[in-house]
Amino acid sequence: MSRDFVMALSYYIDDFCIKFEPMFNKILLPNRRSPTRKTRMSLSELMTIVVLFHLSKFRTFKDFYMSGILQGNAPRVLKGDFRYR
Repeated sequence: MSRDFVMALSYYIDDFCIKFEPMFNKILLPNRRSPTRKTRMSLSELMTIVVLFHLSKFRTFKDFYMSGILQGNAPRVLKGDFRYR
């Protein structure tokens, strides 16, 4: 997959999430407790990684993430601040 394809995919997924998240949050049931931690990656970044995994040749997500994302084969926007364990 080319870098331009990944960036375009990221752009389209980000646009989708900007419109989807407010509508989704409206229909959620109220939470009695607020979340204790903030997420390090946005929903659009996570969705982009999952879509790229499904388009890749890898059979397991761990192999895809370790060799594709962490080894520098993905744009900086997709490299989260965490490591797969």
